[in-house]
Amino acid sequence: MSKDKFVAFREAVLALLRLCKEHKSGAMYVYADKGHGAVFSINKGEIMDLYYRNVRGVEALQDLRNVESARFFFKGDRDPGNNPSTQSNNTGLSTEEIFKQLGVDFNEELGGGLAKILVIDDSGLARKSIIHALNGREYRIVEAKDGVEALTMLRLENPDLVLLDLILPKMDGYEVLARMKKDERQKDIPVIVLTSRDTLFDKLKGKMSGTDEYLTKPFQPAELLQKIDKYLG
Repeated sequence: MSKDKFVAFREAVLALLRLCKEHKSGAMYVYADKGHGAVFSINKGEIMDLYYRNVRGVEALQDLRNVESARFFFKGDRDPGNNPSTQSNNTGLSTEEIFKQLGVDFNEELGGGLAKILVIDDSGLARKSIIHALNGREYRIVEAKDGVEALTMLRLENPDLVLLDLILPKMDGYEVLARMKKDERQKDIPVIVLTSRDTLFDKLKGKMSGTDEYLTKPFQPAELLQKIDKYLG
């Protein structure tokens, strides 16, 4: 994030929107060109508190609308339950209303029309390796760490392609696939499975479940990019 340089304030708002859509928890710090600082406290994608110029909620938003440029950064909170500012909504407004007040539609697409890829894997290291393999490609990447979160991200983000691990907590990849195929909005989204399961039975089961491609870990980045290009160009 733009920690060391001033950018248009709208860019800071869009970064905040992205954090909310990715269900992050923590605090986003905004340092305005007018010399004042704002803090947005977020809990699992919901804005629970905001301060600017020593005021909170609606009054803070009124002043923030006059900001033209700002520096900003996000500090994640692994355990937001221990943070009093994220335990209840102190803003007096819903997250959607806060963005409306800031001049941004909560349902606005991010990424400037870039193709969107949803990476579903319970391993943070695996997700990082996939994103690293995509480095340099102009895709918008969103992530999910279990099957239940995957369904939420599918609904909120409507991705153009899904990279799916089969071994997931809460709900496995096969169930995620089954639910996608039953949803009119999701059934045609290409799905590339990335999994350690490499038996013929697993590959046949994946094909019968509706996967478009099946890659076993560890995979070659070039092979993954070739599969993605087949569907996204």
